[in-house]
Amino acid sequence: MAGLLDLSPDDTSSTIFTLKEVRSENGREIAVIGVSAGVIKAHPRGFNVEMSLEGSWQIDVASGAELKIDLTGKCNVTVAPPKRRKDRPAAVPVDREVTGEGTLEIHRVARLLTPHPTPPATGDATATTPTN
Repeated sequence: MAGLLDLSPDDTSSTIFTLKEVRSENGREIAVIGVSAGVIKAHPRGFNVEMSLEGSWQIDVASGAELKIDLTGKCNVTVAPPKRRKDRPAAVPVDREVTGEGTLEIHRVARLLTPHPTPPATGDATATTPTN
């Protein structure tokens, strides 16, 4: 989740992954993982983002490649006046708190490419010496 949501070490995330099924698709095993997550991203300049996400993640069992991600949820954003330091003025001149909420959707689809077959060897591998 950290890579998907661009989380920093200071952000807070709690995620539950649940294996729902393993199915065969085009000769490959695909794991379907249920996802439930809560995330808090805080920015030092006063931005605070809270997200709750639900959905599924499909992963190729053999390679570990992420094939499909479908997550939806709610997002709340708060912009508060930054904490002032005595040695410098506020980076964002805001003196009121502003909040808002909305829906959040994350969708990603990928596919595995099949390797190209090795072309057959041309010519004979043995050398012949012509006779006169």
